[in-house]
Amino acid sequence: MKMEFSLDDFVLSPTLDKLEKCKKADLLIVANHFGVEVSYSARKADLKQTLCDQLVEKGVLSPAAAVKTAVDVALGLDVTAAEVVGASISDAGPDPVSDPHKGMTTEDLRLTLRIKEVETRKSELELQTMHLRVRALELEKRSPAPAAPMSLSTPSSVSAGFDISKHITLVPPFRESEVDSYFTAFERIAAALNWPKDFWSLLLQCKLMGKAQEVCSSLSIEQSLDYEILKKTVLQAYELVPEAYRQKFRNFDKPANQTFVEFARDKTVLFDKWCHSSKVKSLEDLRELILLEEFKKCLPERIVVYLNEQKVSSLTKAALLADEFILTHKTVFTSSTRPAYQNVPSERSKFPKVTRKSVSSSSTETRECFYCHESGHLIAVCPV
Repeated sequence: MKMEFSLDDFVLSPTLDKLEKCKKADLLIVANHFGVEVSYSARKADLKQTLCDQLVEKGVLSPAAAVKTAVDVALGLDVTAAEVVGASISDAGPDPVSDPHKGMTTEDLRLTLRIKEVETRKSELELQTMHLRVRALELEKRSPAPAAPMSLSTPSSVSAGFDISKHITLVPPFRESEVDSYFTAFERIAAALNWPKDFWSLLLQCKLMGKAQEVCSSLSIEQSLDYEILKKTVLQAYELVPEAYRQKFRNFDKPANQTFVEFARDKTVLFDKWCHSSKVKSLEDLRELILLEEFKKCLPERIVVYLNEQKVSSLTKAALLADEFILTHKTVFTSSTRPAYQNVPSERSKFPKVTRKSVSSSSTETRECFYCHESGHLIAVCPV
């Protein structure tokens, strides 16, 4: 049983299939609803083609619908023309006896002319179909592409919909006194809010100030957009390198107003920063770090500075570079090289010797006691 046409159903979900099933009266109703001007005396095929074109321009139907409708109309015209030619041929009946001297008969000429007209019409319809396809492609380019559903698992989809202006206020303010802890806090916030890492450097540059902003402006555009390069450059500007963390860890003492729990926590944080900046990831790396530090304690200061400039990370390489440095500067160390322990002052030599002046008995006898105001003794031996 064929269902009746429903305008509400077509408005909710307009498709070409529903339009194909419409009668001429239904097509007129659809045209009136969407404000499409059509001729009431037009044929159903022409009416459908006009309505389809207007609905495509209004964005109700897809551009492919116009092409399909035009092809259907063209095929319908071809079938109609073929039927007309077949009917003419069947009506003509058998070929009349033609006079060889006079050539083709009038009926043959008419049929040949009709066939040529049908072929010409078919070529025109094919050309019209090609124009409609070109028009459909142009409409597809004009119409906005349908938004693809965002997937939380793909970084590209997250980056495409990320509005940096809405997240700048969530970036913590930059403090030059707490540069190392600032990067840790920033990375935690960025990870918690699922910020794309491609935008980390841009968000960070909105809050930098002072020396950090100066070193950031000295970077190239490509380097400033790389978060790791930006972070490394800022830390180097504030001398937050492995040697600086080591000195902070070794020289950090407990303040008088700090509890031992707080002191232990701060000491642990400094040690972790030292290990992290030295890229310690295993027990072997930690072993090399401690041995290298102890090795540097036994070297002259110039060699230690040289090893720090070379950024050595293993004891073997440090020993080779130290020997190379001594051989290169042999004339400097031949006369002044002494064991390291001789350069360390003893505990007794740190304090100046105190010499006490002897107090003569004559001066003591003439001085007056501050407590009893009698002469002959001082307040230290006052009998009162």
